[in-house]
Amino acid sequence: MNLNIMQTMYTNFKGFIKLVELGVIDSEIACNAIIESNDAEFIYEFANNIKDANIEKLENAIIKNGNLYYIYCFAKDIIGANINELEDTIIKSNSPRYIYYFAKDVKDANIEKLEDAIIKSNSPRYIYYFARDIKGANIEKLEDAIIKLNDIEFIYKFAKNIRNANIEKLEEAIMESNDPVYIYYFKKEIENDFTNLMKLLDIEDYEYIKENKEKFSKLFIDDSSMEDDNYSEKTLKLK
Repeated sequence: MNLNIMQTMYTNFKGFIKLVELGVIDSEIACNAIIESNDAEFIYEFANNIKDANIEKLENAIIKNGNLYYIYCFAKDIIGANINELEDTIIKSNSPRYIYYFAKDVKDANIEKLEDAIIKSNSPRYIYYFARDIKGANIEKLEDAIIKLNDIEFIYKFAKNIRNANIEKLEEAIMESNDPVYIYYFKKEIENDFTNLMKLLDIEDYEYIKENKEKFSKLFIDDSSMEDDNYSEKTLKLK
């Protein structure tokens, strides 16, 4: 590989991309240099910025590299990416975080297959997130997985926050735990008549009430000490 091309790539990547766009550096030669570097960020950025980039070759390189963040980004952002191949790589990693984000953010992701993978990961947090955030998720299946894992915190959160959750079944799991804190919160909040009323409302009404909390203050119980944590995409990259 031409040493000048490699040096330009490593010392001034933006300039390198510009030279490829202008045709000063041949696109195929540049692509090969990027793949040889085995740098996941370079591979992704080249695919994302160069119109005639060889997406198949770059995709194979990003999969071989194994960086889950850039595999996820490749599937999410690159036109012509093979979603099935990238999805299978994410599933094989058994990373609940990336399985969840793939289902959440990647167009044409196979929700059923990713759902099976999130359950197999045995992560109560991400099983709960999957039920909460992923359109088309099988709530009953995820609910059974949460109960099987016997994580009382996320059984409680599932009952409190997931529409169409089976409250009776989740209550039974909470009661069997003999955990006084979560039994208290369950009785105080989830069996609260106002909370049950909220679950029966149409989504439009629910959103209106959320936006006008002061008018409907009695419907909202302060449980700031038990708020969910979640992950931004920035955090996703760093962890």
